Amino acid sequence: CMKSLPALLLFAVGLAGSSVAQTPTWKAEMLGTRPASWSTVWAVAVNDAGLAVGNTYISGYKRAWIAGLGQTLELLPLPPQATYSQAYDINSSGVVVGQVLFGNASQGILWKPGTAGYEVFLLPTGPGGLLPFNATGINDAGDVVGKYGILGGSYHWSEATGVTQITYSTFPKTPTDINEQRQIVA
Repeated sequence: CMKSLPALLLFAVGLAGSSVAQTPTWKAEMLGTRPASWSTVWAVAVNDAGLAVGNTYISGYKRAWIAGLGQTLELLPLPPQATYSQAYDINSSGVVVGQVLFGNASQGILWKPGTAGYEVFLLPTGPGGLLPFNATGINDAGDVVGKYGILGGSYHWSEATGVTQITYSTFPKTPTDINEQRQIVA
């Protein structure tokens, strides 16, 4: 067994060397056009299918959009009485997370692909009556992370478990994403 150890090490070093030698190449691919009435437009996330989400300003209000390669940028729908929306992330199923504004109150939102376009799902109240302020990350299993209030605590949401508060012994308190292993970055 000891004789095979150097062979394994050389093989591992060979793999590491070959991966470093392969420099990635990048190719710019353009999303579709934006309507002329939209001001500054920026993208914030892209999924494996090439769907991108981002934000723009229309008549002074931030609005979330979605588009694929060569597709016209399309606004994500606002729930009734909402004046503002912001997208943060999109998973491989095309579910988008973000926040909407009702008067002075922000609320976390999911936009889910439906038969007639995107459907709105507002995140429910969590423990102690805390309302999710935003939804900043989503993984392919549908786990969502975000925070309560501007200076509030963090939460995790899924359809199976509902809203669960995440406690930290120290800062940071703002999760920004969650991966497939349910590791949260903040």
